[in-house]
Amino acid sequence: MSISMKELAKKINVSPSTVSRVINGNKNVSPETYKLVMDAVEKYNYIPNEAARNLKSCQSSTVGILVSDLSNSFYTSIIAGAEAELKSHGYSIILSNYNEDYYQQIAYTKLMLSRNVAGLIMSPSGDSRPYYDIFTGTSVPIVYVDTYPADRPDCDCVMIDNSTAAYRLANHMIDMYGDDIFILSTHEGYSMTDGTHTSDLRYNAIKQAFSDRGLSVRSGFEYTSEKSSYSAGYEYIDRLLRDGLRPRAILSTSNNITYGAIAAISDFGLVVPSDIAVACFDATDPTGLVRPRITSINQPSCKMGELAARLLLERIANPDDHFSQKVMVDPIFEIQESCGYTEYLRRRDAYK
Repeated sequence: MSISMKELAKKINVSPSTVSRVINGNKNVSPETYKLVMDAVEKYNYIPNEAARNLKSCQSSTVGILVSDLSNSFYTSIIAGAEAELKSHGYSIILSNYNEDYYQQIAYTKLMLSRNVAGLIMSPSGDSRPYYDIFTGTSVPIVYVDTYPADRPDCDCVMIDNSTAAYRLANHMIDMYGDDIFILSTHEGYSMTDGTHTSDLRYNAIKQAFSDRGLSVRSGFEYTSEKSSYSAGYEYIDRLLRDGLRPRAILSTSNNITYGAIAAISDFGLVVPSDIAVACFDATDPTGLVRPRITSINQPSCKMGELAARLLLERIANPDDHFSQKVMVDPIFEIQESCGYTEYLRRRDAYK
């Protein structure tokens, strides 16, 4: 049986409130006291009684975080940013990975609500109206990250301007390759019918960039996958190449599907970017080892998680404040090797 907080405090000759402050991440303790308490927590295998704490305070100290794909570094970075901010305010997290499955998303959301979470941070997908009926009658605050439902104009969210970012990336590629560009996008099988999902916004902006340049997407030069997975990108691009279609460039709305596409190109015996150039969103590489480095519009995902947590904490502290906030952060446009920009500049300058 686990030792109680009162018993732990007695063993190290501090007050139970001191132990509580350390456990809850309160920084108003000395480094020596912090170490003393944490060493005792480990020595005596102290486990906080979360249920008892919640009953006593009538408020949960747990926040739920729902993401669509934990294999995607974009989401793990969001979680890291959110967890650090929440932990500093005494909150722990429950994490659910719904694997881009709409019905799992519903099930996990209901599970979190049943556990009386103080709030939710989520990156949702799926048909918005049936899904958000789940929250009818609840007072649990929600902050959306990366995307949000258009039929909930009062929602809080943290995101980039996806349309502007995709338009910029598309024009960068059009400058080099005209209409010889294959568009690889994602659109969940139960995706929002109002076109506000992140991938929809990016896809529509890319098409608009083509139109504004007097171009149209070539026949057979676009594919929309129901999942933004590595395997989806690999399988389709492999099939495309085997069928004899070879675009000069691929422009993608997400990262994992792009990684699969690059692997298919390589396995087919072609080289990025000299044979097929590539650009996408959120192709970050914390190791610095990936070659070629991928041209990408990158969202500051860790910062977005941190901001989402701060926004949620505001909502928890001020439940009667109904003024919604849409926090827009600036993306980072990184021109790297995969798009062939250096070679493009060399050729362009040679013709001057």
